[in-house]
Amino acid sequence: MEFVPASKWGGPPIQEPDSTVPQEPTHEDISGFVRLLVAEADHHLSSDVWGVDTASQDWGPRQYLAGALRHVCRLLYELQQAAAGGLETTVWIVGRTHSEAWLVAMYLFMGGDEAFERVQLQSKKEMEKHIRQIEEFNAKAAKTGRAPIGLSFAPNVDQWIKGTSKALGVLDMLRRTDRLAREQWPEDQSYEYAYHNYRLQSAFGTHVGAVVLQSYWNSPVCTDGGLLVSTSAPTGNSTMRQTLEMATYLTAFALKRIVMKDDPDSMASQVFTRLQPLPSGRPRWDP
Repeated sequence: MEFVPASKWGGPPIQEPDSTVPQEPTHEDISGFVRLLVAEADHHLSSDVWGVDTASQDWGPRQYLAGALRHVCRLLYELQQAAAGGLETTVWIVGRTHSEAWLVAMYLFMGGDEAFERVQLQSKKEMEKHIRQIEEFNAKAAKTGRAPIGLSFAPNVDQWIKGTSKALGVLDMLRRTDRLAREQWPEDQSYEYAYHNYRLQSAFGTHVGAVVLQSYWNSPVCTDGGLLVSTSAPTGNSTMRQTLEMATYLTAFALKRIVMKDDPDSMASQVFTRLQPLPSGRPRWDP
């Protein structure tokens, strides 16, 4: 495979291992991939091609799509920084947010105007719900002498987002995106793996449930009456490496498809090829 020089992105070109079975990328490799992806994305998203002409009718959807891609790249960068610092719980939380941001970007890309409207109306629904709950609390507070909660944003969301608010769950968004992808790229694998990755990250990081609470104990189950002492950080096998690797792969795929138009010489395509799993879902270096 012919690789283009990557010096302008701040790193060496990505080389395939000499053996027929690719070698597992090191943490330094993954960190380098992140740097290359973020640099390439910033270069292209800062160009006139991705600029928004507010006189155009499609400036809203393009603005949201560019913002979504920027958010994916920013989260990937901060995820890499957290992993480099050994911040396990931060990696869990940022990894989960990255999976959701990636799905939103893919939905906006696949769904066009309809997706743009649904993302807006979902945001409107969440804001209306939040405002209503604050107003209900303030009404009770006024009767009991408690301090009210101030609204830190404009309460009239109708001036910003037109239309009736609608819910749009992550699973619903996944199914819409998967269906649209099958129509345009039948050879693509189902995006459902990204959703299950998101759910696992929710269980291990965002939602404070039994899994998270027990991770602070060396022996979560004790039946012999022994003394247990909690640890200062989560115990067990670290998932930082896998989380960062998955986020890098997802980001490369989104940038390759949306920004680079599947250009095989782009950094996004090279990173995607290097990290792409087998059809079974297993890494190519561990078939």
